Order: sequence, then structure tokens, then C-alpha cells
Amino acid sequence: MPRFLDTRGNATLGIGICDRCKIKVPLGFLVADGNSPGLRVCPDGCRDPINPWRLPPRPPDRLTLDHPRPDVPLYPFQPIPQYVDTIFGSVPVGLYNDGGVLGVLPGFGWPMDSSGAPGSVWSNGGVASVVPGSFPDPMLGAPVFFGTIGATALLNLGGGTLPTNPSSLTAGQLWNHGGEIWIA
Repeated sequence: MPRFLDTRGNATLGIGICDRCKIKVPLGFLVADGNSPGLRVCPDGCRDPINPWRLPPRPPDRLTLDHPRPDVPLYPFQPIPQYVDTIFGSVPVGLYNDGGVLGVLPGFGWPMDSSGAPGSVWSNGGVASVVPGSFPDPMLGAPVFFGTIGATALLNLGGGTLPTNPSSLTAGQLWNHGGEIWIA
């Protein structure tokens, strides 16, 4: 049965049909459906509320720090050396074996440049090194072995007594290899 719609005073004189209930209403009354915006429906009972599961996902949370600072590595070399000997008993040693090269951990007061006296030791980016200009005299001291001396003791002893020829060394003995301290 046809129904008369009074469209006077509306913006348009058109007549629309609700896509859900199929009832005639003035065209200006139809609204887009919440979940299916292509459907034009009555605003009173036919319009579905927006289902949040059909919305696009929210942007990810911002998880960056406001004032980041770079991480300081625990050891001066990457990757971390396999054989680390930093504590002897309860005394911190501060030295480690990085594949045969003697490394020094920061915080033991080693100089960072080679401006010391000839034969003194210094940390060349974490590698134990000897200031050039001295010649080793094996009669001056006993051999020094890795694991029996700490960073402070080696700093006080210096590297002037370390041998430079690896042919007659015992396993674990420290020696001067062209200015770097190596472990036999």
C-alpha cells in the first residue's frame, strides 16, 4: 500500500528506501550504516553501531626513550671474549684473555696513551700494550703468568721485563709482541 511522504521544508524532495527495513523515508533522513558505509539506513532503529573489530588497527605505541644514551659495552671487544678472568679469588683482576691477546677492563687506572716511560704499560683501546723503547732483561724478574697477576700489579710492574721471543715461553706466560702484551 503506497504511503504519502510530506517532503516540504526538507533540503531535497527525494524519497529514499531504507536498505534494511525497506520503508520509504525522505531522502535526507537516510544515514550511512556504521559497519557498512555503503548502506543507507534509517537513523532510528536500522543503523548498527560501529563495531571496533572492523576498524583498522591502532598505530603501535611509541616505545622510544625520551633521552636515550648509548650502551657501554662490558668488554672493549665484540663479541665478548670466551675466556674472561676478571676475578681471582675475591680480588678483581681486571685482565682477560681475548684469543691470546691480553685485554684490560676499564676502571683500573691504566693510562690511555703511550706517553709514559719506556717499558711502562698502557691501555690501547682495552689491549694491554707496552711503551716502546726498552729492551727486556730476563734476569730482572721472574716470568709473569696470566691468572696470577692483576691489572694494578701489572701496571706497577710494567712491561719492560716481558720477553719478546715466544720460542721459550711456558703456556700462560705474558710476552711483548711488537708493543702488545700477548699470552703464550
